[in-house]
Amino acid sequence: MAAPAAHAAADGYRLLGMDGGVFDFGAPFLGAPASDPTRCPPNPANRSLPDGSCSAIAATPDGGGYWILNRAGGRVFAYGDARSDGGDFAAAGTEFAPAGTGIVATGDGHGYRILELGLSGMTAVAAYGDAVSHGDEISLFRSDPSRFGAGFNASAEGLAATHGGGYWLAASDGGVFSFGDVAFHGSMGATHLNAPVVGVAG
Repeated sequence: MAAPAAHAAADGYRLLGMDGGVFDFGAPFLGAPASDPTRCPPNPANRSLPDGSCSAIAATPDGGGYWILNRAGGRVFAYGDARSDGGDFAAAGTEFAPAGTGIVATGDGHGYRILELGLSGMTAVAAYGDAVSHGDEISLFRSDPSRFGAGFNASAEGLAATHGGGYWLAASDGGVFSFGDVAFHGSMGATHLNAPVVGVAG
């Protein structure tokens, strides 16, 4: 099970537990899904998540708000000055919701991107608010399967964005894909790793 995620906010940071608990250190506490047992429940009927179903947190650029992503139901909960644009799967049944593994805010805080793990093991980037999707593993595979060598064998585990709008995806095998206005600087793809890659930061 993944460890809680930490994200910078103003001069401090917040930790997110999979049960929806938010712990603040030098940053204001603005609320948490854990106060509502329906938001990040353990063991959803169609997902094996015994420690809770919240998987990621993203702060607004000024640190005055944050979004929390529910991996099981595709829901996004906004707190503080984070805008709630209806960018989630609230109206769909959980069986139709992709497993959201990461969320990253745009530079102006008026939107976010969600990294979604599909049934194929490939990931998609869904954009909400003023965020723009420039592509993802699924679109790359459809346009140029040769970029995956002998075949697809590693899901994207991390998403990192710049204020300019571009982003990088990092796969568990160390491969890195760049989208939008960011440059590719290299990766650990095709290199023996002692452990899978689990994140990326820009």
